[in-house]
Amino acid sequence: MNGSTTTEDKLKILQSKGIHPFLINLKELEVRGEIEKFLNDSEILILNIPSGLRSGDGENYISKLKLLLRYLEKSTIKKVVFISSSSVYKEDESFVTVFENPESLAETEKATILIEAENIFLRNRNLETSVIRFSGLIGEDRHPAKYLSGKTEIENPDAPINLIHLNDCISVISAVIESDSWGEIYNASYPSHPSRELYYITACAKLGLEPPTFDHYKKNVGKKVSAQKIQEALNFRFTSPID
Repeated sequence: MNGSTTTEDKLKILQSKGIHPFLINLKELEVRGEIEKFLNDSEILILNIPSGLRSGDGENYISKLKLLLRYLEKSTIKKVVFISSSSVYKEDESFVTVFENPESLAETEKATILIEAENIFLRNRNLETSVIRFSGLIGEDRHPAKYLSGKTEIENPDAPINLIHLNDCISVISAVIESDSWGEIYNASYPSHPSRELYYITACAKLGLEPPTFDHYKKNVGKKVSAQKIQEALNFRFTSPID
């Protein structure tokens, strides 16, 4: 099994997990690293490339993916698991429940770019692709409460949270591959959605962190990401609670 990273420090980590490591940097106009060797003799690619949308690098993201696609079409890769985000979905004051349908999609610039990125692979006739739209990630060394600890005037205190544990992320990807489920879009979010205020205050207390404070004067907007499709279609069960 091959795996890639953009930082040399992580090469040894991949190797320690039994993964053949490659140092690859995908740029707008070039790919730095042994991309052909990385893709050689593999049939399935799990593609998780940071979009850079928070730093305003969305257009560059699309260019990178289109460049990568040229290499994929020349390789032995036949199937792609494209890792996307539940931030493609709209939010409103009713905390709408969103599903994997066009009606749930937002019209923001970020959502538009992510959907375009998904379609680069979904519409390619040379590849079978399934998209997984993950919600916020938590894990052993990663918890969003650490980033909000001590902060003040956090917006949307009543909005539902949408999170998923790293263990379930891996299980979702495995379920898609093992069931040979291609040409699909799946949401992946733990099916419990407490309010932001309740969740983060409780989480900070458990972690021994200073809790954040919230702004109760502005209107609340949010959404609940439904994972009903993957639960029913693939008989998937979430096993790692987000608390």
